[in-house]
Amino acid sequence: DAGETGELTRREQMNQVVTSIVERFGRHVRYTLVCFYTRPVPIVKDASDKAIIYNVLDDLPIEDVIGPGKTDLASAVSKGLELVADKPERSTTFILVTDGDTVELGELPEVSPSVKEALVLGVGNKTTGISIDGHMSRQDPAVLSFIASHLKGEYVDVNEKLLGSSSISHLVQEANTPAKRQWNLADLAMLLFIISACLYAFLPLSQEYLGSEWTAIKSKSKGAAV
Repeated sequence: DAGETGELTRREQMNQVVTSIVERFGRHVRYTLVCFYTRPVPIVKDASDKAIIYNVLDDLPIEDVIGPGKTDLASAVSKGLELVADKPERSTTFILVTDGDTVELGELPEVSPSVKEALVLGVGNKTTGISIDGHMSRQDPAVLSFIASHLKGEYVDVNEKLLGSSSISHLVQEANTPAKRQWNLADLAMLLFIISACLYAFLPLSQEYLGSEWTAIKSKSKGAAV
């Protein structure tokens, strides 16, 4: 029930959403990827190659590893925050892509200081839904909004269209634009040293062309008469 026409599976729409996000980032971005269902399974940690992410999204049989059961979003969020807890402060963008269909959330962990931005992206139809495991499953805006609020982030419905660049502009800019050079005392000392060396090197030339024209003459002393 996902996609613009509702003919994609939620996993297919999730793949398109994540791929469109990753392909806009530069080589300076590092990726940690957690797949989850009944429990979270870390698949990638601190990877710099986008191809690894694409390979995971390309029909990796994660269900065979996790096993059957109901989705536990709380454990997925907890594992994601745990994996980035040791990162530098405000260095991480936390992205959760799901339909929001989950067992009771319970208490969610505190957000790590390493998280700068959080995006909760919802897939699946919000109104119609489909029957899964004896209940009507659909994208749950209430659950996704609650998680986004807890993460101090933003909930975006990406069921029919991909995520806009404005939501990830801080990553796109930081990934492709070199950071501005900040001057420090060492740089200033080096600049003064270079200027002083240049002045010293040109000192003989300045004396040759800008110095006085008079020439000192040594006088001969005469002997005294006896």
